[in-house]
Amino acid sequence: SLKSRADRGPWPATLEAAKQYPELEPRFKAAYERGDEPTLASLISDITTGKGTLSEVEQKLLFLHHVRSQITTVTEMREGKKIQ
Repeated sequence: SLKSRADRGPWPATLEAAKQYPELEPRFKAAYERGDEPTLASLISDITTGKGTLSEVEQKLLFLHHVRSQITTVTEMREGKKIQ
C-alpha cells in the first residue's frame, strides 16, 4: 500500500526529471530518502546545516530560496497579513 502511494506521488516524475541535472539529482535523491517533499526548502535543508564553502549550485539554490521568501513576505504585506 505504501509503495503504491509513493509510486503515484510527485517523487517518481521528479526523480526522473532530475536525471538530466547531475548537480541536482543527488540532492533530490537525498530529500526523497529523508522522506521530504520535493520542494526548494527540502533541497536546501542540508545546505543550511552543512559546513564549508558553498558550491555554485548551492549558492544558486540559496539565492532562489531567499528570493522566494522575499516574494512571500511582500505578498503577505500587501494582503495585510501580520508579519512576525
